[in-house]
Amino acid sequence: MNLHQKPDWIGTPRTYEYDEDGQHYTMISIDFTLANEDARYKLVITSNDKEATYELKQFLTKAGSQKPFLSGTSYIWKNETVPLIDAILADSYVQAVLHQ
Repeated sequence: MNLHQKPDWIGTPRTYEYDEDGQHYTMISIDFTLANEDARYKLVITSNDKEATYELKQFLTKAGSQKPFLSGTSYIWKNETVPLIDAILADSYVQAVLHQ
């Protein structure tokens, strides 16, 4: 995965909210693909009052299974982003859905 590459396709953001250990969290997940790659990825943003965590996950398939599953990657950032994440979050469709 090239973190400086622009996304080829960006899906509809999904927002979830939950409480854990007395903290309120907001989680946003956005599926996307990169140009010239067959893989599909998911950006997961988890935030509370104090910090935000950005994690990239990859959809994988298992032999004999038709349904893809999410696999964690080592791409995790706290309170900072990289050009790929900035490009996804700056997309006009993502902005419109998140600001509804």
